Amino acid sequence: MKRIILFFAAILALVVTQSAYSQSAVSYKYGNDLKMPKGHYSAEYVSTGKGITAISTNEESIVIDNLDDNLNVVQGNVVNISDRHANSLARTIIVGKRIYNFYSVPHESKNRLQLFAQELNIDKAQLVGSAKNILSKDFPRPFQWWYGFSYEWACKVSADNEKLMILYKDSLHPKEEAMIEINVYDPDLRLLWSKASRLPITENKVRLISSHVHNNGDAYLLIKIHEEDDYKFEIIKISNKSDQVVEIPIVIPQKYVTRAALELSKDGKITCAAFYSDDAEKRSAKGAFIWSIDPVSGSLKPMYQGQYDFPAELTSSFEKQKALHKMDQKPYKGADGEIANLDINISVTSDGAVTVLGEQNMSYTSDYLGPAGTNRSFSGEADYNLDIYAMHITPTGQLSWAKRISKRLMMVTDVFGYRLRTIGSNHYFIFFDNEENLNLSKDDKPTYYTPGHGTLVYVKIAADGTMTKSSIFKIRDIDMKFCMSDLKNIGEQSLVFEESRGRRIVRPFVLRIE
Repeated sequence: MKRIILFFAAILALVVTQSAYSQSAVSYKYGNDLKMPKGHYSAEYVSTGKGITAISTNEESIVIDNLDDNLNVVQGNVVNISDRHANSLARTIIVGKRIYNFYSVPHESKNRLQLFAQELNIDKAQLVGSAKNILSKDFPRPFQWWYGFSYEWACKVSADNEKLMILYKDSLHPKEEAMIEINVYDPDLRLLWSKASRLPITENKVRLISSHVHNNGDAYLLIKIHEEDDYKFEIIKISNKSDQVVEIPIVIPQKYVTRAALELSKDGKITCAAFYSDDAEKRSAKGAFIWSIDPVSGSLKPMYQGQYDFPAELTSSFEKQKALHKMDQKPYKGADGEIANLDINISVTSDGAVTVLGEQNMSYTSDYLGPAGTNRSFSGEADYNLDIYAMHITPTGQLSWAKRISKRLMMVTDVFGYRLRTIGSNHYFIFFDNEENLNLSKDDKPTYYTPGHGTLVYVKIAADGTMTKSSIFKIRDIDMKFCMSDLKNIGEQSLVFEESRGRRIVRPFVLRIE
């Protein structure tokens, strides 16, 4: 049962040299080791524009700590919540200008889950009013508490932060069709609408890739449909304005869609991007296609020129890396002139610029050395997050740059082995890397990064396509252990992480992009 909990004491920022701030576009701060109160083991952080607040919840209490720029606690409070009789499923969600603590409470019936929410006053570091019962749902079989938010619930906030969607799936069995129920709320947690739809969301037939809520309250689901030896992608639109579920097929004439992604922006725009291939069997990526979706009609139309092939320089670079890493076995070979095994991501800025990103993810057999001093070697299958291939389309629809960002990460468990932040016209890619790759020539073979070693780096791509790579810090210098899945966006220009360093001992850490 996963606990989402926080720390409770003052945090002293480690003083770093001035060069860590003045010579790097990405600076960092972290606190000293901190022993936490009994029953609190890790942290959840939110930003309200006034600073960072840490909120920790367990069955007995909530700890609320407001931090200053140096990660010192300027105000803190411990709130007793033992009368809730809640289990340890808890999340902190900002809707509008309000911060809510969501938690679940067991019901007399083991088949029912009850979801509650209570507002937090960050300035006073205390709870406000009484908790509100948001949902009570019956499961088709006795409920297992550890499923909770991770498996059966999806809580999503609209890009303008004014709508909250809670998506509920009633099936726990991979071969059963699921009843998808969507509930949309305003910032006061008043229910705006609720609708259920029976969709074949099963492991063997249809997979739910992502769920989104628009500023107007409509829900969008991106799904992948498997049909015998083929598959396709669709967007499902569910709205309170119509009893009909709108199905939006993602189709490119005379092409085969291999991956798809959906992005909903603060200004209400909806952008879809997909990788396409000329080869029905190999399904690698020849380029990307982008569409805009009309939020009223749900129609899909090409955005700008629509189709953007990868430049020859990019596919040629992939061919060189494929040869260096001997990626000629199926399914990693890909079609000629295409890039294999790309997982897609998309970033859309307020001016209408679109960046389409593909990261290579592979599992294949390789040889590696055993523990130091043993003189033994092994051969086995390992998972890798490899190079990033990125294309940037300007607000006028021009392909301004296309880049391959070289990296080799072994045993990364996150969906993407990097974090992307766009500040102005600059793109910052943050990931772990081997120190030997900092000054790597364009077509050289990169050295693998092994977790716990190497350096955290950022790659900056400027508006004109100029690319620079720099180290943020060497992992051995700060003695921290974490992976990219632990690094969370907070505010417009920062990322936050907290490392567990032993029983009830944590250390907070913040990256800031200048």
